[in-house]
Amino acid sequence: MASGLVISTLFFQLIQPKMPRPLFAEGFSLPTASQIDGRLIGGAFLFGMGWAVSGYCPGPGIASLAYLEPKAFGFVGAMLVGFKLADWLAPVR
Repeated sequence: MASGLVISTLFFQLIQPKMPRPLFAEGFSLPTASQIDGRLIGGAFLFGMGWAVSGYCPGPGIASLAYLEPKAFGFVGAMLVGFKLADWLAPVR
């Protein structure tokens, strides 16, 4: 985690301001929201609970499918259901 923080800090503070655009895109896609709201808190809570209960974060969870463990399939299945549920609930918000 520390190495990720170092790399992202270097990029956002030193490199990104000097680049007019990314190498392979028309522009940077940076978040514009700066408010901490219920949606952010709820999403962070669900992410953390999913990680705590399953022991997987999304990327490694998908990669763990290669081991054919039932726990990994359960996690990825629940994650995909959560994605669809969030899409379905998005217009309601």
